[in-house]
Amino acid sequence: MMAKSGLASKLGNGAFLVTAELLPKAGASAEAVKAAAQVLGQTVTAVNVSDNPFGTVTSSLAACAVLKEAGIEPIYQVVSRDRNRIAIQSDVLGAATLGIGNLLCLTGYHQSLMGYPESANVYDIDSVQMIAAVQGMRRACPRILRISPRFR
Repeated sequence: MMAKSGLASKLGNGAFLVTAELLPKAGASAEAVKAAAQVLGQTVTAVNVSDNPFGTVTSSLAACAVLKEAGIEPIYQVVSRDRNRIAIQSDVLGAATLGIGNLLCLTGYHQSLMGYPESANVYDIDSVQMIAAVQGMRRACPRILRISPRFR
């Protein structure tokens, strides 16, 4: 069973907290994420990792894994613009497997606003439907996917 996250604990207690957002650089190197982790250190409760921001091809999940390894609690951001529900559910289970317990579900803005008008959008589900799908996954696998009681 996943341990309760520091973010969930502080939210549940109404404590003051600081989060940051990381916009991973395109590429396969973890060095930029590691450098950000060193700069942020213990000053943040958690770091939200953007999912393909501005159309840059990055892996939010991989960056979250690097942050977690560096001792920083990640918030895994998933946008439905780029994935269908099967891919989203697979990625959410992958995050749980890696011990990443914070998830931010977003629809994402249209690819024409990112300079990639030729890219096809997916939008199989929107963020509200994604939240419902993740809640269904949680009910099916309560020991794997935990949601803070305050947000049920």
